Amino acid sequence: MQQPAAITARLTPFAETPLLVAVKAGQGLTFIRKLLHFMQPEALALTDYFGNTALHAVAVLGNIQAARLFVEQNSDLPNIWNIDGCLPIHLAAMRAHREMTLYLFSVTREDENLEPFNDAAGATLVHFALASGFYGKFIKGIKYDLIDA
Repeated sequence: MQQPAAITARLTPFAETPLLVAVKAGQGLTFIRKLLHFMQPEALALTDYFGNTALHAVAVLGNIQAARLFVEQNSDLPNIWNIDGCLPIHLAAMRAHREMTLYLFSVTREDENLEPFNDAAGATLVHFALASGFYGKFIKGIKYDLIDA
């Protein structure tokens, strides 16, 4: 690529990168793979004006194949919050993308510094899951800490 900075350029008034524009335009995996070939893993974490990464965008669309590609390149993506306080998993559940939600549930990390399934974020996720009709397998996977340690 003759213009390596072009791959991370902000193309729209909402500060969207070429990858975000491609995802939102419904470009196929072949085109997305070509873009990824030119990108460093940390470039996948670039956000738009609203704090959304390309993983947020594919979560909204339910594109699990693209989500897997992105997470393989950068495992931090599932844990990036947007300005509305949503992770990609919240957006997938909100849009009733059950398989995407389950996939993101499996790759979203929880540790002492990051608790995406606790407090308001956890309650929001449960709300979206129930409102979308996700019962059984998804809800059983959520761990509740009833007693503070």
